[in-house]
Amino acid sequence: MTEEGYKNFIKNLKKNCKGRALTMEKEKERKLKLSKIAKLNKYGNYGGYKRGAGRGKKGWYKGIWCDSSWELAWIIYAKDFNIKFKRNNKRFDYYFKNKLRKWIPDYTLSNGIFLEIKGWMTPQTKAKIDQFQEKLIVLMWPEFKNIYNYVVSKYGKDFIKMYEKTP
Repeated sequence: MTEEGYKNFIKNLKKNCKGRALTMEKEKERKLKLSKIAKLNKYGNYGGYKRGAGRGKKGWYKGIWCDSSWELAWIIYAKDFNIKFKRNNKRFDYYFKNKLRKWIPDYTLSNGIFLEIKGWMTPQTKAKIDQFQEKLIVLMWPEFKNIYNYVVSKYGKDFIKMYEKTP
């Protein structure tokens, strides 16, 4: 792309679109810097849980961050039945496609068992689960269905509105 073409590209971006430099030269510098940062952090704090990542409807419920409506349903269920848990922040290594990666299961129960809530099984999810050395409960639809149905029957299909309003 020519310098002029790049300038036109930048001009046509929406005002709220962020992340690009204003010149091709600056963009190359930005990409190089990001690449260096990623390489430096490859086996450190890079990867794993990132609040707000993913596709689900996100928010806070009673001071606990939820990354999806399924997580919200589980937290509501756990609170209703006095199940003790906390958001997990412990990272675990696993390999996928011959590359070392990091994974942070969703929650830790009071007995030390980790809990992961998944909508569907992917090859990467299977790799995480297969290589996990700790005790783990994975809730997918067949296991999750009763929890979800309980929450919907008690709080309605729009239970997602139970997220706390953020200022």
